[in-house]
Formats: sequence, structure tokens, C-alpha cells
Amino acid sequence: MTSDSQAKAKAQQKRFKYLQLKLKVAETIKYLNLILFLIKPYFWVFLINYGMTLVQTFMSWYSPMFTGGIIDIITRSRDSDHLFNLLRDMFVFTVISKQVSRLERTTKNKACSSLREKLKAEIYKRILDCDMEFFDKMSGDDVFQILNHGIEYLNNFCLHRIPSIVQSILSIIGSLC
Repeated sequence: MTSDSQAKAKAQQKRFKYLQLKLKVAETIKYLNLILFLIKPYFWVFLINYGMTLVQTFMSWYSPMFTGGIIDIITRSRDSDHLFNLLRDMFVFTVISKQVSRLERTTKNKACSSLREKLKAEIYKRILDCDMEFFDKMSGDDVFQILNHGIEYLNNFCLHRIPSIVQSILSIIGSLC
């Protein structure tokens, strides 16, 4: 094999890898556009949910400060007035933190049920538009399984994975600061 044909083969292989990458990027953009289209009517619910996740993460950074302050007072100064004030502040902080957590769960449940209903309606509409050949190739159980798995996957991605990723990144940043 000559060096010219080797160079052509390498160039062709690079072009093939480039085209594969381009196809993957195009598919990812297509799926992201679909997700954005589906969650667009519930944008504010998702925004509130993600915002509450951020607030919860920031609040979790302050819990160790209260505990450390209490330990310092007990082991060093033994100032009962300062301890009482710190315990009161910790109690208020905990109540607020629990309310933020409850609001986050409430918005997540609302977004979850709204998105699930929208997806079901959209998918049922698309299934009804399919021709008979589609149903000849797939059984009703297969269609139902694909429907449920797709809905749960997208729901899980939008409502659990994205906030979890953001929360993990912020926790790492908070731990380093």
C-alpha cells in the first residue's frame, strides 16, 4: 500500500468521524428543541423549580456554620445568651429551609404531572396519525411500553437530572469556597 493511498484512507476516516460527530450534534439539537417545545407552556413552573433547587443548595451551605457556632459556644465560651440566639436562628433557618424544600417538591410535582399529560396527549395524537403499517410492525404492548418509557425518561431528565447536575456542581463550588 502506498503512502498516497494511506493518506487518502486517513483523510477519509477523519471525514467519517467528523460526519458522525456532526450527526450526533444534529440529533442532540433536535432532541433539545423537542424538549424545549414540550416544556415551553410550563416554562415558569420549571424555572421556579430550578430556582428552588438553587436556593436549597445555597441554604445547605449555611447549615454547617450553625452547627460549628453551637459547638464553639459549648466548648469554648459557654455564653448562654449567644447560644440561645444561635439556636433560635438555626430554628428559623431550618423552618425556612423546610418550606423552600416543600415549595420545590410542590412545583416539581406540578411540573411532573403537567409535562406527563402534555406528553401523553402529544404522543397519542402522533400515534393516531400513524398508518396501519406501523401497527402491523409493532404490537399494542410495544407501543405502550415505548410510550411509558419515553415519557418517564423525559420527565426524569427535565425534573430530576438537570436540577441534580446543577446542585452537584454548586455543591462542589460551595465546598471549595
